[in-house]
Amino acid sequence: VTTPQEVAMQDVRKEINFCRKTNVEVLGLVENMSGYQSPVSNLQFRDPSSGADVTAATIAMIQSKCPELLSVMAHAEVFPAFGDGPQGMAAKFGVDLLGKLPLDNQVSHCWVRAGVRACVRAGVRAGVRAGVGLSPS
Repeated sequence: VTTPQEVAMQDVRKEINFCRKTNVEVLGLVENMSGYQSPVSNLQFRDPSSGADVTAATIAMIQSKCPELLSVMAHAEVFPAFGDGPQGMAAKFGVDLLGKLPLDNQVSHCWVRAGVRACVRAGVRAGVRAGVGLSPS
């Protein structure tokens, strides 16, 4: 598991080399924190010139003009990938990039309320129902 930052990828390169030297099979790589995602309705909006919070007015405008946007998931890159990122590193080492896990505040809230195991079980069930799991690269 790595993030797209070089310092994390350095550690994983060392771990892959160690596994190869000790004949431990590497199943693949997972990119953690591959971006941030949140429903648009949960985002905060700020005026770019003053920095003032304009969330309520923005959500009200979206609700009146295009309410379907409130159910869309917004995604943003948080950590820029170094070089070709984890995908390039996986290719260089000849292992699969198994998927990318975004930062998701719904997961964080679940962990606080219900605990990690309950959230993992719920996430797996939800992924199976939706026909998705770990988002493939």
